[in-house]
Amino acid sequence: MEYGYDNLDRALELLGRSVIKLPDTSVTEWVQANLPLAQGGSIIDWSRIPAARAISVAAHDDIGALVEAFDASLSQLGVSVSGEDRVAVSWRDKGTPTLSMPLSSCRKALAYLLHVSPDTLFAALESGWCIEVDFWDTFHATIIPRGDIY
Repeated sequence: MEYGYDNLDRALELLGRSVIKLPDTSVTEWVQANLPLAQGGSIIDWSRIPAARAISVAAHDDIGALVEAFDASLSQLGVSVSGEDRVAVSWRDKGTPTLSMPLSSCRKALAYLLHVSPDTLFAALESGWCIEVDFWDTFHATIIPRGDIY
């Protein structure tokens, strides 16, 4: 599967009413307030987060491996796919909207969401965890302990 805005359309179609468009600054402000920003390559400077976990996927077109890496990242964070978390999804590409949806819906549309644009960020703003999938298909994940800002 190639990157493209048509994947956003497919994801929105699949998600239906479970998705809400957020103000474009909501995730950016949350990341800036809670995590160190990178100078390039990804959104977050993962080298400055001691508790961060990383899982790499060898082939970008291997949808099964991408889903497994997402599920493994959630597991490392102690997050259940069937949980009640709402997830904000945003991309480095500012031409895309910021979306909010239940985690279970996010997982259902994951293949499309990961192929909208390189560098996808999944953030549970209320629960305090995030997963960034960078340009090289590495899944970086962390929980933000309450009161802990990097």
